[in-house]
Amino acid sequence: MLDGLQKHSGKLPAKHFKGNSDFAETYACATCVDSRPLPKTAVDIRVRLASTGTWHGVPAPVMTFRPLGRLGNLMGEYASLYALKNYSVTRFLMPSLHDRVKDVFKRLSIPYLNKCINTEGYAQACPPCSGTLCRNGMISKSMGIPVPSMFEDKDWISIGGDFGWVEYSYQAQQLAAAGLLGPHAFIMEDYPLEITSFAAYRDELRKEFEFLDEIQKKAYDRLASVASSATMEDPSQPLVFVGVHVRLTDYPRIMSILYSVHDVGKSYEGYLRRAFIFFTKRFDNVVFVVTSDDVVATTKMTDKLAFPNTFLLQGSASEDMHLLTLCNHTIITFGSYGFWAGFLGPGWTAYPDLNFTGALYIFSRHFYEAAYLEDFVPILYR
Repeated sequence: MLDGLQKHSGKLPAKHFKGNSDFAETYACATCVDSRPLPKTAVDIRVRLASTGTWHGVPAPVMTFRPLGRLGNLMGEYASLYALKNYSVTRFLMPSLHDRVKDVFKRLSIPYLNKCINTEGYAQACPPCSGTLCRNGMISKSMGIPVPSMFEDKDWISIGGDFGWVEYSYQAQQLAAAGLLGPHAFIMEDYPLEITSFAAYRDELRKEFEFLDEIQKKAYDRLASVASSATMEDPSQPLVFVGVHVRLTDYPRIMSILYSVHDVGKSYEGYLRRAFIFFTKRFDNVVFVVTSDDVVATTKMTDKLAFPNTFLLQGSASEDMHLLTLCNHTIITFGSYGFWAGFLGPGWTAYPDLNFTGALYIFSRHFYEAAYLEDFVPILYR
């Protein structure tokens, strides 16, 4: 039974498919061999403006982001900063991020500001800042530069989003990282999530966002429990786990106000039915592992859908996300949390294809295609 927990390491065998014979070729797993080009950027990553400027003893320009939102937002902000690695910019994390992720991820490679870090730069081992080290900063072995100990908002120039009909909603951060806005310290605002920039670093980000061992164990144990309770349509075939995330709480209001997407709860039912069928038509022994930020409403929804082998589980935000990444495939709804579950996981990610809204929603086909995320499969929302 537990054999079904093994992730697919390549294209799925043809015997696992039902229906359209060219499905495997059309939706071949893009994560197996990353042949995508370098990230699409507003500024060529070879562009440099030489500078001898420094900021608190480190080479300028300097870039960080203001930690805003919940787990999915924080991951998007970090990944957007991470994607600037090939520019001549010094990157740091704000101290307030540490307490929000220290119980989630094993390590983040970008060092912290105003925090005494250990010589490896491990976030979870970062002790309180005190004494001489705090006043003078200390050397990050991984970067070979001093970590400044001074931090004040007035030191920073804010960079927000463009939010226009363009593929890059944060062009200014790339201009700043290339040195084209001068040898200054910049702070990214407004929840940056530059999919078109950081998608090329997918494998690296999977390592950056490695969950703590205890989170991994809880997630695996929960999935093993589901496997022991699931029924098998064809005992000769393994179980195929499809992780499902249903975003509700504040998001129906957000989608209504910003994107004119109304009646999200009602529309979810039709979309999820189509997404569930998408997988049951192509695989035997499908097991749906459902998580949500509104378990009561989602339970009513899955009861109406009435698909066999549907299990609704509830844990912490980090535990649920890692559980979803252990599944063979993913179905997501709206929001950054579901996106990260699909982005970090294997297999295909089914997402709602909005074909009627006048505003350009960031988690839409336009951005996924611009980022070459070919394993993200659009499913008609309405």
